Amino acid sequence: MLMDAGFNADGSFGADGYPGPDDWHLYSPENFEEAGLWIEAAISMNEALRKAERDLEAGVYQYASDAFQEIVYPVQRSFSSTGAADTEGREKAGDWLEKAGWEW
Repeated sequence: MLMDAGFNADGSFGADGYPGPDDWHLYSPENFEEAGLWIEAAISMNEALRKAERDLEAGVYQYASDAFQEIVYPVQRSFSSTGAADTEGREKAGDWLEKAGWEW
């Protein structure tokens, strides 16, 4: 399932370089249904990161923290059952945007 979704078999970064479910520090799935949600959460958060980056580049937001709060965190909250909204996931998104050069 992970490789079909574009991630490495161990749940780490995919071919596009964005974080995998394991990189996001999501809870380990206990069954097939949870595994699907695990992958969906990572894909959705990566899409949110991409949108945050595009909006920062376009000048919609001046600070990464604003893009995070408006774009990424709502997605993380929607997947809170996977651990996406926990401290580790929030820190991963913040670190990602900071490493991309956006002022927090």
